[in-house]
Amino acid sequence: MNIFLSIAMATKGWVEIITGRDTAVMRFDSSRFGLLTAISFYLLVVLLTLALQTVQFGPPAPMILTIGLLIQALPVLAVSIVTPFTFFALRLPGHPRELLVPVIYLLSFLFLIRLVASYFDTQANVAILGLLAFFLFRAARIVTSIKVMPAVAYAVLNIVLLVAVPL
Repeated sequence: MNIFLSIAMATKGWVEIITGRDTAVMRFDSSRFGLLTAISFYLLVVLLTLALQTVQFGPPAPMILTIGLLIQALPVLAVSIVTPFTFFALRLPGHPRELLVPVIYLLSFLFLIRLVASYFDTQANVAILGLLAFFLFRAARIVTSIKVMPAVAYAVLNIVLLVAVPL
């Protein structure tokens, strides 16, 4: 599958998740290539952000750039820990990649939104964190068809880990 087609399908899939359609699962490529594409898209968004910061503030030192890239990779690592743990703890059918791929795309899309919002409002991170929690809940409900409380637990566990990781 084409990378740009995967990103377009992921965008359509997230629109369907938000609107509550069960057909959203078919929009995401949950193969290894699909996971690699989602991670690559996230990395591309992070590099775009770093490029914009370089234009604004000048080039950072190589060590700071490396540390910045590693810190920005932590959210993907966090959801990569929580999602398989949730699948195995709840004994869900299927593979954790079925939920992990949409969540990584979600992180990428919200990273872009946070980038744009940071130019207008410094308090946007709190609102984006709330959106992230709601969208994680919706993804768990739509993609895995689990009940409300396990989906809430999945969203809360992800948010707690995503907030704790930078600290």
